[in-house]
Amino acid sequence: MCWPSPASHCITVILDCCHLGGVSRGLSEPGVQMSSPMKWATLKDMLLTGDNKLRSYPGYQSILSKDWYPDMGSHIILVACKAHQFAKLKMVEGKDRVKGYIGIFMDSLVQVLWSSHCMRETMYADLVHYLDQTLHQMPVIAREHRDARIWYQE
Repeated sequence: MCWPSPASHCITVILDCCHLGGVSRGLSEPGVQMSSPMKWATLKDMLLTGDNKLRSYPGYQSILSKDWYPDMGSHIILVACKAHQFAKLKMVEGKDRVKGYIGIFMDSLVQVLWSSHCMRETMYADLVHYLDQTLHQMPVIAREHRDARIWYQE
């Protein structure tokens, strides 16, 4: 999920996946969902496309330049787990008794956002304490201003 916050002009990105692309580690673990890599797109293709799409924005610095770095002040990233961990699924049963899978992180995040823990003063850094955490999957929040409020930013 990704959406801009109108109050703060920041973008919130929520990824129910591994922080640094655990699929590239070549390891498989129970409860980890993996998909086959796309054969028609390379990293170079993706970077060239990104560079072409973003070129018209004011102040754009080419993502192809050697000294490029991301502007971490413009967005917030919530990720299911740390770099050395895997994002996992759990089986759930719907109201119609149909079984399916849901990401442990996303399920926990939705429950927290609907709970009494999430109030006007709740900051992104607070989320880590409220989310389900195990030794195998600890959520990560990456942003310069981790102490920004989730709701009602001024």
